[in-house]
Amino acid sequence: MSETIVVSVAVEQSVYQIDKPYDYLVPENLKESLKVGCRVLVPFGKGNVRKTGIVLAFSDFEPNNKLKSIIELLDTEPILSNKMLQLASFIREQTFCTWYNAIRVLIPPGINYKVR
Repeated sequence: MSETIVVSVAVEQSVYQIDKPYDYLVPENLKESLKVGCRVLVPFGKGNVRKTGIVLAFSDFEPNNKLKSIIELLDTEPILSNKMLQLASFIREQTFCTWYNAIRVLIPPGINYKVR
């Protein structure tokens, strides 16, 4: 039986009242490639709306059957280093913004654009 891995993810467009890192299961096909600082696509809320998130940490949370799985890995390499994530935490504490808003100011411009 394979080891279950759980990560903490900062999810985009969450309101300040429910803003926190959310735990997600890492699917078997992403266990080798997922790293802290990578963007992921996750199901969020009761409607399982697909939202972008940033992996903040590998969690020591005990997995349960209520946890949802990451849908897709959006980056092959982390776009944010550990120091940048620490800076995002500082920004969040000092400005009372959401996790993802603090992270968004550190993400390189144009990273969400796709060439058609």
